[in-house]
Amino acid sequence: MVHTGRSERIGKLLFYSAILAVIALCIFPLLWQCLASFNFEDKLFRKDLHVLPDPPTLQNYKNVFLTGESNFGSTSFFRYMCNSLLISVTVTAACLFIGSLSGYALGKVHFMGKNVILGVFLIGSMFPQIAIMSPLFLFFKRIHLMNSYMSLIIPYIAFNLPLSVWVLSTFYTQVPVELKDSATIDGCGEFQIYSHIMTPLVIQGFVAVGLLIIINCWNEFIFASTFILSDKLRTIPVAVALFPGVHNTLPWGQISAASFACTIPVILIVLFFQKKIVSGLTAGAVKG
Repeated sequence: MVHTGRSERIGKLLFYSAILAVIALCIFPLLWQCLASFNFEDKLFRKDLHVLPDPPTLQNYKNVFLTGESNFGSTSFFRYMCNSLLISVTVTAACLFIGSLSGYALGKVHFMGKNVILGVFLIGSMFPQIAIMSPLFLFFKRIHLMNSYMSLIIPYIAFNLPLSVWVLSTFYTQVPVELKDSATIDGCGEFQIYSHIMTPLVIQGFVAVGLLIIINCWNEFIFASTFILSDKLRTIPVAVALFPGVHNTLPWGQISAASFACTIPVILIVLFFQKKIVSGLTAGAVKG
């Protein structure tokens, strides 16, 4: 018994030590990025680098956001943020609208082939972006959609819609069918049942899916770097990745400031809404 208890304590110690090591590996890049953004660039790679900036400075943030002296060129960094925000909100709204209509039909309307349609949506979500990049590039070039917001909005909707349909259809399935029957007896049409009775009961699913889609669009890089060539239409990840330097050097202080500032919204979303995201996805993962 004593040997078993000691083995369990050693096992728990090793387990929690491994977890702490993984957490440290995940936090260190973000921590270094944060500290570098408050440091002078000429002090970042010195041998006597201090853990904390000495003294801390906001010059990197001023250069990026206020003074216009950053190395982003003629385009304001706020323009990149607005581009990312516009695309993310548009894609999220479209996916939630189309996904809710499709989810309601698949969850509450009886017709043949529902499982086949759900399977098609699931298979569609498994395709890697790189697999269809070349056909999409040629297609957008032929119909003159390159260098436009639509060249990102269309593929973003295509890749995020399966998640929206899959989760929301499960949420609609969980709503008691008696509510729909009662509404039908009272003379409500199908769209009235969808919009006034069913949808308010699955708001938790909307919140969870919407937050995940916003995060996906905000961080997406492959399509944004391929289909957008105009500097004024670039999103944040591409703008930071293409940050120009001077004299074969990169302004790591400004890069860190821009990257950290754009990471903060995602961190805040996860911190404040993680319970809604997890509870929404787990609630939608079990059919009633």
